[in-house]
Amino acid sequence: MTPNSMTENGLPAWDKPKHCPDREHDWKLVGMSEACLHRKSHAERRSALKNEQSSPHLIQATWTSSIFHLDHDDVNDQSVPSAQTFQTEEKKCKGYIPSYLDKDELCVVCGDKATGYHYRCITCEGCKGFFRRTIQKNLHPSYSCKYEGKCVIDKVTRNQCQECRFKKCIYVGMATDLVLDDSKRLAKRKLIEENREKRRREELQKSIGHKPEPTDEEWELIKTVTEAHVATNAQGSHWKQKRKFLPEDIGQAPIVNAPEGGKVDLEAFSHFTKIITPAITRVVDFAKKLPMFCELPCEDQIILLKGCCMEIMSLRAAVRYDPESETLTLNGEMAVTRGQLKNGGLGVVSDAIFDLGMSLSSFNLDDTEVALLQAVLLMSSDRPGLACVERIEKYQDSFLLAFEHYINYRKHHVTHFWPKLLMKVTDLRMIGACHASRFLHMKVECFYCSWKCLRIRLTDFILIIPTALLGVISFHCLDLFCLFLCCFVLGGTVWG
Repeated sequence: MTPNSMTENGLPAWDKPKHCPDREHDWKLVGMSEACLHRKSHAERRSALKNEQSSPHLIQATWTSSIFHLDHDDVNDQSVPSAQTFQTEEKKCKGYIPSYLDKDELCVVCGDKATGYHYRCITCEGCKGFFRRTIQKNLHPSYSCKYEGKCVIDKVTRNQCQECRFKKCIYVGMATDLVLDDSKRLAKRKLIEENREKRRREELQKSIGHKPEPTDEEWELIKTVTEAHVATNAQGSHWKQKRKFLPEDIGQAPIVNAPEGGKVDLEAFSHFTKIITPAITRVVDFAKKLPMFCELPCEDQIILLKGCCMEIMSLRAAVRYDPESETLTLNGEMAVTRGQLKNGGLGVVSDAIFDLGMSLSSFNLDDTEVALLQAVLLMSSDRPGLACVERIEKYQDSFLLAFEHYINYRKHHVTHFWPKLLMKVTDLRMIGACHASRFLHMKVECFYCSWKCLRIRLTDFILIIPTALLGVISFHCLDLFCLFLCCFVLGGTVWG
């Protein structure tokens, strides 16, 4: 067989030296088929490669004269490989090695240290690159061997004969159809990067997927807050069955001028005033049932209640929004429309409360979540005039942490449920601030009497309560504060 003879697939045939009849057996040990490479264990492959290296039939001395025949397509094409070159290559091979390879796995083409499966064979980086360039640039027809295709290919001589090296690549099973052109290679690289990024995101989600749930201490706190809310929440979960709708003709015709150009329907206002006092009393009772609130000075208790009362009442009304009738149920007993609440004295604040109710309807909050929201609103350390700011802030942090862990326990299916719920706290604070701004100057306009334009500044009204009295009000007498608080909250309703 001549060096130029071709096989059926158009590639140069593999010539066997006549004086070495058993050499084909040794090459087969090195060039196992793809199936063998996948089936044989690492130990078997190493054994085969050791047989190749120790075989007496592979005598390199026959081809030592071919040492100066170099491959112009390789990095070391123009010079004989030196000891320093081998050391450099050895260092490069100490890089990433796939887990499916043994530590000392060898390239089936040249016997150098393998770096993985390349084109269906375990090879080194050098043989992988040589095979890829040969196919991509269609170089193999130009390859020729000066020694009748009898060159031994190892890590020392692999750069000396391109034809024999390529023939051995084919013989051991490297697949030409797996070599991609530039466009396909870039597309594959892009796909690999996308998959890598996807795995990174999945691992990140997995790492943060385990969200902490309440501790035993937090469960006790949650239980206390929930019981306080349930005990002070009018009608409880049966509010829909027990509510009464305000007649449609009430609150639809604003007849009394209010500050800032608003109108007040006195009949609707009269109904609201009947339920506002018990509503405020329930907010105070809720606070009294929280041990943390009990530990605060009386002055701070009053400031906290004064600041959060409207916010908590708005929350309790908002969670009782009925999308079907488009009404809010006040104090668990009176269902009102947006127009009725607006003309009854709350003005633009009513729009904010209705909007909050519409958005909260998709959250499906339970009693515990509503209770924890109220506790967070109550323990707001930024209320003006507080003495124990750090202490109150610490209490609020405890409620927030227990709240977050309870949300994790509930496993809501709403995306970003926790941050969205915290935004509702901001909305409630804005409702409270908007309501407070309405009675910086309170005005009474009585429909049944001739008194007109009786203006009372809120600051003057507060001074009616003797400072000494505020100092001696004990926690157990906090109910007495409801009267003052009622007047304070009603300021936005009765007086504009």
